[in-house]
Amino acid sequence: FNSDDYYQVLSMLLLFAAVILLVGIGWRSPWPADEPRFAEVAREMVDSGQWFFPQRGGEFYPDKPPVFMWAIALFYGLTGSLKVAFLLPNALAGFLTLFLVYDLGSRLWNVRVGRNAALLLMLAPQFLIQSKNAQIDAMVMCWITLGCYGLLRHFMTGPHWRWYFAGWAFMGLGVITKGVGFLPL
Repeated sequence: FNSDDYYQVLSMLLLFAAVILLVGIGWRSPWPADEPRFAEVAREMVDSGQWFFPQRGGEFYPDKPPVFMWAIALFYGLTGSLKVAFLLPNALAGFLTLFLVYDLGSRLWNVRVGRNAALLLMLAPQFLIQSKNAQIDAMVMCWITLGCYGLLRHFMTGPHWRWYFAGWAFMGLGVITKGVGFLPL
């Protein structure tokens, strides 16, 4: 593919995505049902320093794997604002997913196909809902997409052994994030 077209389209796509995915971050508090629980677990991780065994209200929180809450806690530690931190992981997961769809479409076909695939993904209501809320699904979507990306880069444009093994690693992150990370297989 033509690298000049690739980067020009990518920059416009990411600018459009920034407007859509980042608007509203820091303007609202976590909403029920999941967001307040995940934000509170992340806040307690940062405040207590106990990251390995998540807690909520001083009691262990075994309901969900901690990967998503670790991401919220990381951004809370960096920004100091829970209103900003609880939405950032999924917004960034949405950005990465859009980039991967664009890049793979551009590599397997052409820049136009990659652009159209990413734009269609960005306009899908479920993608937007998950990328703009603090639920685990957007992050697991990102891990699954990375798993698919690694395998497809190896088998379709490769061999690229690093991408092959990275795909397996991302599938593992998907499993420990929500349990369905094996779906690329």
